[in-house]
Amino acid sequence: MIILSVKFKSRFSDSEVLQISEERAPSFRALPGLIQKYYGREPDTGEFTGIYLWDSERSVSEFQKSELARS
Repeated sequence: MIILSVKFKSRFSDSEVLQISEERAPSFRALPGLIQKYYGREPDTGEFTGIYLWDSERSVSEFQKSELARS
């Protein structure tokens, strides 16, 4: 299992980020090799965290090349 962690700030409100996450969920569910994905928010910094669990490094690599990862 491979764990990928990303942090990001957003110009969107918390509720907008949640809505976008829910809208994109089917695209993430369809990703080959993605086992689980978690979102979190750090209240002190306002940063969001994405935690992804993958079945292999190859799956992570393919995801990182995708339009979904860039968006």
